[in-house]
Amino acid sequence: MIKIYRASEMKSSPFDKTADHNFLYENGFSFTENPQECHIFLACQMESLVSVAKMFGSQKKYLLWTHEPRNDTNFEDKVNLENVDVHVMNVYTGNIYVNNYKYCEFPQLELVNYHNFSRPKGKSIVILARNKRLRPVFNKGQNIDLTHIRNEIAFAGYGLGKIEVYGSNWPDNIAIEDSIRVAKQIGCSWIDRKLELLKQYHFNLCFENTNYPYYCTEKIWQAIQSGCLPIYWGKSNAIYKDFPPNSFLDYSNFDSPSVLFDYVEKMHIHEFNDRLNLCIGTANRITANNGYLEASSQEKNNIINKLKLIIDKQVLVDNVSSLKPEIYEPGGTNLALNKPAKQSSLSRWSRGNDPQRAVNSVKNGMYSFCTSREMKPWWEVDLESVYELREIRVFNRLDNYSERACTLRIFISSNDRDWEEIYVYSKKEPFGGIDGKPLIAEFSSLPVARYVRLQLNEINYLHLDEVEVYGSLKN
Repeated sequence: MIKIYRASEMKSSPFDKTADHNFLYENGFSFTENPQECHIFLACQMESLVSVAKMFGSQKKYLLWTHEPRNDTNFEDKVNLENVDVHVMNVYTGNIYVNNYKYCEFPQLELVNYHNFSRPKGKSIVILARNKRLRPVFNKGQNIDLTHIRNEIAFAGYGLGKIEVYGSNWPDNIAIEDSIRVAKQIGCSWIDRKLELLKQYHFNLCFENTNYPYYCTEKIWQAIQSGCLPIYWGKSNAIYKDFPPNSFLDYSNFDSPSVLFDYVEKMHIHEFNDRLNLCIGTANRITANNGYLEASSQEKNNIINKLKLIIDKQVLVDNVSSLKPEIYEPGGTNLALNKPAKQSSLSRWSRGNDPQRAVNSVKNGMYSFCTSREMKPWWEVDLESVYELREIRVFNRLDNYSERACTLRIFISSNDRDWEEIYVYSKKEPFGGIDGKPLIAEFSSLPVARYVRLQLNEINYLHLDEVEVYGSLKN
């Protein structure tokens, strides 16, 4: 097994949570707390690698991975540090952001048909951002930093009463609130607070911090999700590979902030509807095709490919063997396959035919369905006949938050009204899935049921990869 020592700042990354480690483990990589025994040092800032590079030199390998453009601005995938090679995966190396879909993850949206600009803030433009004073970033002689342009628009718009500002570090109290701080005070997520604020406006200034192909974060998607028309920068990136012309307002086509404000002021509601519906159509197409999963899967594949490139081939061959534990085949037919299913609620991450996806035989280590965060959320399948149940297999999601299934209960019913609990998951650590460690509930007493329900015993989200049921028809 190839050992990785991870720097403490690797949060909000595929290396963050225990559940995310499965894709690494399946390919022969695991984490260690002992820097002496590791093969690879991993960090998201170059400064974190300086001391270990001095200490271990060429005895170890080094990887800098960051999706934040200002954590590292190298455009090469390998740089020299303390006379050793440091491999780089960042915004500019082209192997983290591989399409525009990384943050496009929410349910299908309804098209709009506004009759006027009737939201509370009318035609005011909103910006939600931290005011940053960032140094220029040059690529091939061009400054690809966008924060200075965004700030120029924000300050000009505030002075004219055209823009309302939210965020931290803005001077002279021009910000209405620091939405991150307020979210903590009222006990909600910053995303929920942001969406709540956006729904008061029709226009959202939502530039990225840097301009590079496929560097497309949550900014444009959350604007669309909230019914705001994005004011975005579309020149010299890849946004038009998905968005049609005349959808979002592209500031790279405007000569100055005043020209933008004048255009917004004169916009007719019909044009607003047309533009926003083009944006919604783009988002719906991507979510219907599971674009988020495509981006996540490719990101993880790129990580594995990079790690294999870093490690000497002989070391990799010596360490990677049969990593997936063998589990016995259940025998018989999966009674749940393609049977009707339902769940207690839908979440903003739910997709079309959400509950049915858990019985479609597709197991990929990610979530098939997701309920809202609620008390005792549940999912169930109708086997359409009464069976004697021999075994139920539950495959957990492995890409994130697998620990949320740790209070899982299994209930059965013959009429979808009266329920009997037949299994309680009692371990503290989460069960697995396609890593060879699914939850296997076996029943020697052969309980009889038509309906099988999985339920959590707490307030949480319920999301799983796949559910299989085995047994025989009741005579």
